[in-house]
Formats: sequence, structure tokens, C-alpha cells
Amino acid sequence: MNTELNVDELLNRLASVRVGVVGDFCLDGYWELDGSLSERSVETGLPTRSVRSQRYTLGAAGNVAANLRAMGVVSVSVYGVTGSDPFGRQERELMREQGVGVRGLVEQDENWLTHVFIKPLEDGVEASRIDFGNANRLTDGVARRVLEELAGSCADLDVVIINQQVTGGIHESELFQDELQTLIAANPDKLFLLDSRDMCRRYEGTIRKINACEAMRLMGAEVDPLDPISDDAARAAGVRLAEEWEKPLFVTQGKRGCLVIDGDRADVVPAVPDRSPTDPVGAGDSMVAGIAAALAAGHTPYEAAAFGSLVAGVTVQKLHQTGTATPGEIRAIAQA
Repeated sequence: MNTELNVDELLNRLASVRVGVVGDFCLDGYWELDGSLSERSVETGLPTRSVRSQRYTLGAAGNVAANLRAMGVVSVSVYGVTGSDPFGRQERELMREQGVGVRGLVEQDENWLTHVFIKPLEDGVEASRIDFGNANRLTDGVARRVLEELAGSCADLDVVIINQQVTGGIHESELFQDELQTLIAANPDKLFLLDSRDMCRRYEGTIRKINACEAMRLMGAEVDPLDPISDDAARAAGVRLAEEWEKPLFVTQGKRGCLVIDGDRADVVPAVPDRSPTDPVGAGDSMVAGIAAALAAGHTPYEAAAFGSLVAGVTVQKLHQTGTATPGEIRAIAQA
């Protein structure tokens, strides 16, 4: 499907768009290891692993917020939880630097570590990841504080993005789920966009962005993320889900583009052609940020998918980082 999109017009409209992001806020940490600096530990007798450099970027819901600001969305506010730890302070500082409103990002002192994905790099190769936060347990009091902040801002937001991505995240709290669902139901005219790995059926009244594997699993198929899924199978699953949810649906299919189902229409918006080498980390965050921004600016779901593809097309070219896309980069890839 060819989708005509006036990129300049859309980017200009973002100067009046206001977006809230509620979900799992994470840091991606890149530790460059240097074996030449290793020594034998006096205490254990084992060789040490030395870190030559470290850098941190916003991940998951934080990366969604960063992408929104980078593309020119005038107001982005976040609602979630960090631990009372150095990583939480780093995450807040990174968001403040990008102009993201962090009043709704609440600290939990006990039973909560800021979600961090540490990616050790040795000779340019990424080793096994080190994860923080998988054992988190959200308290009812903190859950209510987050949702009170979101409820207080909801009237001023054009779209609310709901992000669910990690083990031990805020959505594992049943109280949080129930009260967020109540908030959605209380705002039937508000645009809510759900990007969820595990809870696509949980939040009624939302527009969903899912991938083809998730669509097949929701229809009962036993598939793995790397299994090939035909266009016909993805379309059939997507159409059935859109009928069930009675909302537009975005089904991403990697290099094969994004299937958009809106009412009786179901068409594929092509992906931006690859320019190797690429790094897919954070591409889904970029895609959902672009879709949400375009919908909030008054564009159709098909135009929103085309814009999201442009944003993701920029960020996948940025290696060893989650990455964001500026208006200039989006214009350049649209004209290529």
C-alpha cells in the first residue's frame, strides 16, 4: 500500500501535541570491557573483568519518551516507578536533560530496583546481559500514587501510551491493572495506545500495537519469535483481533512492514528499506512513539504507521544504543 504522508506538515503539528507515557521505565547500560586491564583478585584468586567505559541510555518506556521529545513533541510526561538507587537518579537526570516531565515517576524504597539492562561489550561483541529489577514487587500505595498523577494530567494529554515490557514491572500488580482499566473506562474519548508483550488482552478500550508473533499467539498458535509467519496468517490473526477489540490495530512484521487494520480495511504500510548494518534494539519503542505522535496530531492510522516506520528506520541505524530520531533525520530518510 502506498501511503502519501506530508512529513513536514506532521512534524510541524507535533509542536502542539501532548503525550503521557505510563509503563516500565528502564536504563540500557553499555559496559565496554577491556581484558588487557584484568588482574588477579587478591581476595578470590580469580581474574577481574575491567570496564574501560560505561554509558547509559533510556530504555523501554523511557526510550518511548525520549523518542517523542527528539522528534519534536512539545510536552511529554511520564508515569512509572524507579528504585531509590543510583540508576533511578541517572534515569531521571537523562529524562530531565531531554525535557521530559518526571513528576509522575515515583520512587519505591523497598522491594524495587530500577530496571536496568547491562550489556557488556568485549571486542565489539555483546555478551550475556545483566538485568536488574526482575524480582520487583509494586506496593499498593506506590501504584495509587502513579495513577493519581496520571489521572490528574489526563485531561491535558492528547494520547496516553501504555508500555508493558519487563518481568517485575508495574503491570504485574493486579491493583494497578484494575485501577488503570478504571481510568481508561472513565475517559472514553481519550486516545490510549497499548504496546504490551504479555498483556495485550488486559486493557480494554485501547488501540494496540503488536507484532505478528504476538498476534499468532493470541489466536492460540504455538510460535516462537524467530518462526516465519506468512502474510496471510498475520492478516487473518490481525483481522480477528481487531474485530474482537473493535479498535484500529497495528501488527508489525519487521522488514515486511506494518499491517494496519481499521474498520473494514486491512493494508500493509511498507517498512523503510534496510541500510546495513542495523541494530533492532529499541525499534519497537520508536515505532510506537511515531504512531502515537501522528495519531495525536490528527493523522489516520495508515499515516501513523508510515511515520512510525520512518522513525524506526532512523533508530535501527544507530548501533549499540536504543536511539532516537530528530526531525532532520526523519525528513532525510523520508526523502531517500
